[in-house]
Amino acid sequence: MNRLIKLTLATGSLMLLILFWTCTFVEDESNEIQPMTQQAVIPGQTGPLMVLRGNQSGVPVKSGSNHKMQLGAKKTNPYAVTNMTNAWNNLYAAHYEKLPVTDLYVRFLPENLQEYAVLDSLGLELLDFPMDYEVTQTGDYYQDPAIPEDRITWLYTVVKPDFAFPGITYEILDELHLVPYDSYLAAEAFRLAGQPYDQTALKQDGSGQSGLELLYPEPVCDPDCPSYPCCLTGLVDCGDDVVPQWCKGLNPDCLPGQSGYPDCLSTGGDGPGGGTLNDCGCVVPGNARTPAGCVQVVDTELPDNSLINGKSVHADGVRDVRIVWWNGWFDIRKTFTDENGCWAINHRESGRAYMWVKFKSDQKTIRGLRGARIWEYAAAIQDQAYFSGPPYNNIRIVYFPDNDNGSRDKAYWFAATANNAIYEYNEYAAADGIPGVPMELDVLLTNFGGSAAAPMFDDMSNNPLISMAAYEIGMVAAAVLSVGFLPATVTLAAFWAYIVAYSPDVIFNYGELTDFPSDRLKRTMYHEYGHAAHFHAIGDDIYWLNNAIYLVGNQISGTNPPYGDGTKPGAGPTAVIEMWGNHIGFMYADRTYGMHHSLVTNSDPVIINRHRHLNALERFDPKAALGSPNANDPEDAWIPAGLLLDCMDDNALNPTAVADPVVDMVKDFSMATCFQAVVAGRACIPCVKTFMLQHLPPGQSAADLELLFSEYGF
Repeated sequence: MNRLIKLTLATGSLMLLILFWTCTFVEDESNEIQPMTQQAVIPGQTGPLMVLRGNQSGVPVKSGSNHKMQLGAKKTNPYAVTNMTNAWNNLYAAHYEKLPVTDLYVRFLPENLQEYAVLDSLGLELLDFPMDYEVTQTGDYYQDPAIPEDRITWLYTVVKPDFAFPGITYEILDELHLVPYDSYLAAEAFRLAGQPYDQTALKQDGSGQSGLELLYPEPVCDPDCPSYPCCLTGLVDCGDDVVPQWCKGLNPDCLPGQSGYPDCLSTGGDGPGGGTLNDCGCVVPGNARTPAGCVQVVDTELPDNSLINGKSVHADGVRDVRIVWWNGWFDIRKTFTDENGCWAINHRESGRAYMWVKFKSDQKTIRGLRGARIWEYAAAIQDQAYFSGPPYNNIRIVYFPDNDNGSRDKAYWFAATANNAIYEYNEYAAADGIPGVPMELDVLLTNFGGSAAAPMFDDMSNNPLISMAAYEIGMVAAAVLSVGFLPATVTLAAFWAYIVAYSPDVIFNYGELTDFPSDRLKRTMYHEYGHAAHFHAIGDDIYWLNNAIYLVGNQISGTNPPYGDGTKPGAGPTAVIEMWGNHIGFMYADRTYGMHHSLVTNSDPVIINRHRHLNALERFDPKAALGSPNANDPEDAWIPAGLLLDCMDDNALNPTAVADPVVDMVKDFSMATCFQAVVAGRACIPCVKTFMLQHLPPGQSAADLELLFSEYGF
């Protein structure tokens, strides 16, 4: 078998296998906005709008099934260039035959997941429902009735006129002239189109008021009214000839093509300044129409710091996730949460609004698989909510744990926790002088059974030697490996197509996990992110793939799958890779949680300390036998999980009841030197030892290091 076919066969096999191998080191053991559902908004409300997810939040448990959105009639488009031109000519002396096109309303129909991946890479905000139809029943997804349920549906968005369309089926649905909602031009355009409009948006004091969208009452406010255009606010009558001070006039210098257009059309003003902090520690804008808030995730182990819906919990900000705000027509704005989970859209919004939290940024994309409509999960995991109107300036979204395996809420909690672990890893790595998680990491969460892995396929797919195109070869191997694992609703062909299009770097399967503690999840994610950083530093795709082939072989042969017994060719790199993953996973979990861990339920601080994540490494026994007091798996004890900690720590400082089962007189190696050793000595544990012998810390002897490695069997 030639090299390329061998590589593609192994890669194809692994695409399924990685979902089921375990990459672990065993240790003892108010008001809610439903997805796309209206929130009751109280006029003048000063407290936060709470969006609580998860069946431990105290809100009613939602069904895990998806609900299809239902659409009504098509709406007359107020932003269509023709309608907007008529509105302009009603308002301004400078008439236009046709206002310039600022944007295009378009839709795409990807033929397959590869085409969907191309669209996804362009940074477009794609909606699976048309943007110019009434929504009669909100839901989690929409499927065009003309498109079969198993095919990708039409995807809608707005692009600039000079957008370079990829070679994917598309239609231009309308030419748009987009202007601020809080402008006389938009108000007149909505009036002409017969569409409901929030007239209070025009009031200059920026108070926000009710935010209700209404049809214009009789008598109609038109250009013949003495008070026009002020009567568009609905606060003065057509015949009034006294215009209130707050009714801002037209700006004759605000013209298409001029600097500042179209924002200079806005009449609303900013309102009182911000400065108040909400319960998340985020600034609450003074204008109720400025969307802002925080996104948080509950940590099950750290000390409580918040009272949410009557529950005392620890809530952390969800870092660097994309916030998308859509005004219900064609204006889509986005920002990202900061290190505290705070976010704000620096723009006045009005009327109905839709918001998404997307687990995507330059650092990572976190995708999710939960069921049969696999193409829906090609995009990043996203949460969504619908608001009928302002206030928008204090929205608090909190992800609680959830045990419903089919629910979106369970995926949200795992995604938010895995997301934050990336940034914690990077902070710890920077302090230790080692590389962080590589950018553009592709993480896949599934509700299948299994555990976690870091195959780095997305990164490897850039290597021309490792072709992902050998579909038939991969299908044969995948079919053998997938028996009994994939849910009945997921066909092998559909799943394989998904994996080929979206080759993940890190995979975590949460399907069998209930009441799973945050510290164990983060320990696993630190482990996998450690693999990702290790892979990137080595820079050798073939090395990583050969390790994967070795794991496949053990899975097929049944030799202590997936790691084997350490005797077969290929065991050396696996020992190095997993030694580092175990080391960094436990070290960083301990750095995050310390005494606040879930590994024991005893209240005795001595016992709690003994079982800390760090001390689990210290108690690792390379000669462990079944029934031994140490908890590591004896079949995997040939992988020296505790070796690097033994090189770093001073046993004289071990806490009470923490005994190292090996003779260890070595200390003072740094984390940076350990990482350099597993990169330089990636072929085998003795190779790691050779590097460390060349980089002994002051006061350390080669004999002591040799003795320590021999204690681990190397």
